[in-house]
Amino acid sequence: MKLHFKEKSFLIALSAISMLLQGCSSDDDDYQRGNWVRRSVFDGVPRSNAVSFTIDGLGYMGTGYDGDDYMNDFWAYHIDGDYWEQVADFPGTPRSAASAFALDGIGYVGTGYDGDKELSDFYSYNPGSNTWSPIADFGGGNRIAAVAFGINSYGYMGTGNDGDNDKKDFYKYDPVSDKWSELVGFGGEKRKYATSFIIDNYVYMGTGVSNGLYKEDFWQFDPATET
Repeated sequence: MKLHFKEKSFLIALSAISMLLQGCSSDDDDYQRGNWVRRSVFDGVPRSNAVSFTIDGLGYMGTGYDGDDYMNDFWAYHIDGDYWEQVADFPGTPRSAASAFALDGIGYVGTGYDGDKELSDFYSYNPGSNTWSPIADFGGGNRIAAVAFGINSYGYMGTGNDGDNDKKDFYKYDPVSDKWSELVGFGGEKRKYATSFIIDNYVYMGTGVSNGLYKEDFWQFDPATET
């Protein structure tokens, strides 16, 4: 069968596309999409609603709920060597949905839910001595599922739920005076289970659940002006 010029051109183009797709292996495609690499499986009990923070190149994770029990164990992940190491247990009541942040080489963990009530107690962790110490209770009272972050030598925490209502208040923690002070509330709607991250000294925060509705809005916080 004789092919017309247009048919020949179409087949040539189709063949070229096919070879191009074959040349892009699945490995290359995965690399271009983000290059996720599987790391060592967590050595502790499987769980949800744990907290985490990073200090000096180590990832720390602990507390949470395994479906039956609330947890207070804590672990450090070493990326060099790809292994987990258990560190000193969190000294407070075992809990889930707590909040945590790192600040100037110290980790801070507090609030959450122990299966009976919402909590307000807070503790600091010193990785150099592998010890925990109590600090001032969270200034906003009992709280679960709040957002917390450390930046510019201060800790910040807010939103969440107090057991009855979702919240939008925000507080600043000063480790020198060991005191919490209330700031202007979060600009969005009150919520729990939001998330945050930091880029170039700005904090970005959003999503979460507000009165049963799942949110998709995002906000920027400037710690220099606290707005």
